[in-house]
Amino acid sequence: MRKDNSRRLGLLKAISGLLAVLVLLSPPAHARRMIISYRRGTAPKSLRDRVLQRLRASKLFDIIDPSGGSEYMAQVVEVPDTAETSQVQVRSVSTMLSKEEGVSSDDVQIEEDFWTNWLNGASFQQTPFLEGASLGDLGVTPLSGRTMKPGPDNRQAPGPKPAPGGGNAKPQLPWGIARVNAPAAWPVTKGAGVKVCVVDTGVDPTHPDLAGVIAGGANIIAGTDDFTDDNGHGTHVAGTIAATGRYAAAVQGKPTLVVGVAPQVSIYAVKVMNAQGQGRLSDIVRGMMWCADHKANVMNLSLGSDTPAVAEERAVKYAEEHGVVPIAASGNTGKAVGYPAAYPEVIAVGASDAADQVTSFSSRGPQVRFIAPGDKIISTWMKGGFAMASGTSMASPHVAALAALAVSQGAAGFGQVLARLQAAATPLKGLTKNQQGFGMIDAKKLLR
Repeated sequence: MRKDNSRRLGLLKAISGLLAVLVLLSPPAHARRMIISYRRGTAPKSLRDRVLQRLRASKLFDIIDPSGGSEYMAQVVEVPDTAETSQVQVRSVSTMLSKEEGVSSDDVQIEEDFWTNWLNGASFQQTPFLEGASLGDLGVTPLSGRTMKPGPDNRQAPGPKPAPGGGNAKPQLPWGIARVNAPAAWPVTKGAGVKVCVVDTGVDPTHPDLAGVIAGGANIIAGTDDFTDDNGHGTHVAGTIAATGRYAAAVQGKPTLVVGVAPQVSIYAVKVMNAQGQGRLSDIVRGMMWCADHKANVMNLSLGSDTPAVAEERAVKYAEEHGVVPIAASGNTGKAVGYPAAYPEVIAVGASDAADQVTSFSSRGPQVRFIAPGDKIISTWMKGGFAMASGTSMASPHVAALAALAVSQGAAGFGQVLARLQAAATPLKGLTKNQQGFGMIDAKKLLR
């Protein structure tokens, strides 16, 4: 009996010790995650320490530019959300610093590092990505793939090919690729040498129709190099940009060649969202920073929320100042343009249908720069598949790829690329400026 009691006592002590360790390793209960953004050149360590002290915060990590030039400086911190600290207005810390130490409130901005579903407002016709939902629940139609005979160079822009199994039927192009007149540009440029960042749910690195175009990437949320897509959204976006056209998808019994607007660009997949399309503001910010620091030419952001954020806007500016052209989905609310698309340093894209009408879900406003195909778009899907999806998320990569073609033709940076795209665009009849911006871009008109 005594031995049994001793054993039980020893086991209880061991469990208590393990629980104590887990408590130490676990984040504080009811903690709030915040981002503290510092304006360029205003973030000495002494100031950062004072801000942390005022907030009673513990630092989780820094977000900085790797050059050490203090072009971008932010800290992600945890603030205990207790009865005592809940009465402290976090945003008032900037005002307190301004009054007591002469630090401008614009120099130090404090905001929630909010967690949200970044796809709800940009894809799948406003249908939430529910955990365990089927593709049909999401407004996404899975398609069967049919192998085409690969050419000698899988990065070569495709032309019409015989349908599998013999016969004279020729596969059609996805209607969006044809609508922006991408094939007319391919004899001159397919985007070779241009780096396009896809900031999204990742990309399927094994998809045979993306072979040769995926050059690298990162998993921001896990801190690894494994950017494998576990949602499908990012792979769909990447296919519209750069699918190589080696395969066809069966659509209503007819083969459709799955090819992107610019099938020779280099895709860099930056995973900032999980399988449900969720992520933190700081994940999006770090994804944008990654693209800038790895010298991308174009950055596609088929994501969004209705909440503006200082940290996000400064990351967009950082990318734009480093030569990246940010392209973003305007949103799927049918109302005001979301963020990051609404920032002036971003090219916001609305969605059209096959009849050249603005889709009902396409967000609109003065921030919209262009309109592009975004309804029933056929592209690549994770696990080597193909799918049809709708949303401004599907419109944005059309313009991102067109921007890559402009870069391949000598345009450099946001201003030059925007001017080239604007010159190649034609307004659609019956649509307002807020619905379509400068209109639909013709790839042929991008050629010099």
